[in-house]
Amino acid sequence: MGHVAKLLEQRTELSPSAINYLVALTDQWGIVADLALSDLVMWVPTWNEAGLLAVAQVRPSTAPTNLAKDATGTFSPRGRNQQLDQAEALGRASIVRSALSPLIPTTVEAYPVSWDGDVIAVIARHASQSSRALGQLEQVYLETADSLLAMVGANTGNHPWVVQDRDAFGSWDQPRVGDGLIRLDHHGVVDFASPNGVSAFRRLGLATNLVGQDFHTVVMKMSDSPAGVSQKLRAVARGGHTGVADLFGTEATIMMTAIALDDHGSGPGPDSRRTVIVLKDVTGMRAHQKALLSKDATIKEINHRVKNNLQMVNSLLRLQARRAKHDETREVLADAQARIGAIAAIHDVLSESSDSRVDIDHILDAVIDLAIEVSSGTALVRLGSGGMLPAKIATPLAMSLSELVHNALEHSGADRVEVEISRANQVLTAHVRDNGNGHSGEAGLGLSIVADLVTHEMQGIFALDPIRGEGTYARIEVPLPRGSA
Repeated sequence: MGHVAKLLEQRTELSPSAINYLVALTDQWGIVADLALSDLVMWVPTWNEAGLLAVAQVRPSTAPTNLAKDATGTFSPRGRNQQLDQAEALGRASIVRSALSPLIPTTVEAYPVSWDGDVIAVIARHASQSSRALGQLEQVYLETADSLLAMVGANTGNHPWVVQDRDAFGSWDQPRVGDGLIRLDHHGVVDFASPNGVSAFRRLGLATNLVGQDFHTVVMKMSDSPAGVSQKLRAVARGGHTGVADLFGTEATIMMTAIALDDHGSGPGPDSRRTVIVLKDVTGMRAHQKALLSKDATIKEINHRVKNNLQMVNSLLRLQARRAKHDETREVLADAQARIGAIAAIHDVLSESSDSRVDIDHILDAVIDLAIEVSSGTALVRLGSGGMLPAKIATPLAMSLSELVHNALEHSGADRVEVEISRANQVLTAHVRDNGNGHSGEAGLGLSIVADLVTHEMQGIFALDPIRGEGTYARIEVPLPRGSA
């Protein structure tokens, strides 16, 4: 869970839907800060209504910051900040502008954030204090910022600048206004293009002037995707739509993040219903992502083939065991089958995974299913959950637990074997318990394998606690890397 969501859950009484809305706003509000040439801070009422708490802050990439210190976590009691209190209480923006410069804030401004008819937060705008002459570029930026900030308090039910398709981009390729911006009028015609926006289309091969052209027509001409023009791209190119789409050209790939503006804050009439599109050259990034997807697909196919090959080896061992004349030979071959079956089950799960983490519970269920086939009536039970783990931990852990389970089935004489797994404080703990005759204390090959896997492969702790006549208790503790939760 993100830092913003945690603060909102712990310090406010907002509903889950309102929290999700605020998190979505702050996830993507870098564009708004860039357009406003301002730092933005989101304040929310605390659960006891004693004041407002700052839960998020973003700095612009288009102007110097006006807040040297991060305000997140700061508390503002009632009466300390008149603009914030007024915006929350009255549900309308607190704005002070000069008649000579109506687009430039003269002090800190506050904009209410409405959700389901209520004000659930206030966005404070701290404009950059650097002197800057307003050209057409800055004027477009500031006009657009006013529209977007007005939209959050308009009670329209819309998500002003939130792109709903969260899979479109990750934190590494969030669009910023300085990468390039164009604006469409209500007819879908380009009425403004920043220098970087023009350069982006030059890289696509456009030789004519972009301003004054129907944007949909331009995009259709520039598109060179083998799969054709997507519906997302068509919607973005026509204007009046908030979304994201990639434009694949012959020489470059441009990610276009479109935000549809409504009438609020822009004045009435059709000319106010514009669309701003932030452009980002993602040519190298998309090529890298494509290579990673190809690599992932290859790895999954390799794991699938390894699983099939291991199953074939297992079948051969089974045939060999049937032909064996001595019980000792059959036992050795059965142990080998169990180990190979466990490895095959692990590769089966890895072949289905889309990343380097796998569900250890899924693997353990597969291992237990294999063990049940040779359990001779012994009850096998899995308790708890280990969740998602890195493959480099999940693989030796599953092998270790498989060895312990088979060891209990073969040597304990138990009628019940329990496998319990849990995790807390960056440590994963696994137990294998049985109610059999207890371990003799002699370390066979299986226990030697477990000890080696736990201590060397996972840098963990393995302990065996035999209580003769009362069963055996085996414990594995493995430290988890940061970020594996």
